[in-house]
Amino acid sequence: MSAHASSGGNRGKSVRKRILIVQDDALFVRSVSAVLRSKGYDVLQAVDSQRAMEHLQSEHVDLIISDILTPNAHGVELVVRVKRETPETRIIGMTGDGIIALNDASIIALRLGASRILARPFTIDQLVDAVAETFRDDHGADSFDA
Repeated sequence: MSAHASSGGNRGKSVRKRILIVQDDALFVRSVSAVLRSKGYDVLQAVDSQRAMEHLQSEHVDLIISDILTPNAHGVELVVRVKRETPETRIIGMTGDGIIALNDASIIALRLGASRILARPFTIDQLVDAVAETFRDDHGADSFDA
């Protein structure tokens, strides 16, 4: 994997991309983390948006993968907070209903700054591809991946 230099004290050094998975499904997190680590990414985990924000306050994160549709709309709130506090952080939102075109939360998340939305069910290969495409996308173009 080709890495990039991040800002600050790491300028000029090669660093691995850091991904934060925000998800309360432990099996999903373990599976996705293992695959992403095997692709050369550093992976952090948070069970909810509050813990995700704690990670963002203490360390650099390049990408967040998080559910958008959650009880109490925490997924959308996370997008808003991340884009306000660390606008350079990319976000891949996940939906659970598979009806992405009619999903208001997904559209809102994209308008608020999510880079991509993945509709479940999706394969691990589709997720890995979405991660790679998000990092290749220099202009932050919004994308639906169903």
